[in-house]
Amino acid sequence: MTQGISRRGVLTSAGILGGLALVPTLTRYASAAEPTEVPQTVPRRPVTKEAFEAEFVDATILFPYELPADSPFPTSAPEGGQESWLSGDGEATAYIWWLVAVERAVVGAADRGDDESRSYWLNVASQWPLTEARVLAVADPQNSWATQVFQPVEEQGNLSPMRSHIEDAAARAYRP
Repeated sequence: MTQGISRRGVLTSAGILGGLALVPTLTRYASAAEPTEVPQTVPRRPVTKEAFEAEFVDATILFPYELPADSPFPTSAPEGGQESWLSGDGEATAYIWWLVAVERAVVGAADRGDDESRSYWLNVASQWPLTEARVLAVADPQNSWATQVFQPVEEQGNLSPMRSHIEDAAARAYRP
């Protein structure tokens, strides 16, 4: 099930399958494998477009994961047509750019027959469920991306769900 699209739901808008959405409060999970809600939440406050943009740029400067060389971060956040933003949306947008770029690297390597690169980028992609943006800002109790996009590639070599995820209309803003 794919939900509606908005920057407020930037993780859903990236086409992540299974109803992922940014939530108005941040919920901490015990592990990425089996999320367990912790009763305390951190409210996400409304921010201006300028604050959203600044958060995006800051996140890209300090980004902790490797980004494929052919997919550098844009100098400003991708346009999603939204009219309002919450704190955390800028950082989440950077992570979505990264995830789509890494998925493109996995699929591109597989298409070239480069198994070493495919395995390398698939390993990088495996970090998504553990990222702060995913753990703190995504309502995804079923771990939809892991089960519906990542595992088919990892376990059966089936690239179709990952291709669909990359090609989803909602993910267009996250492709160079």
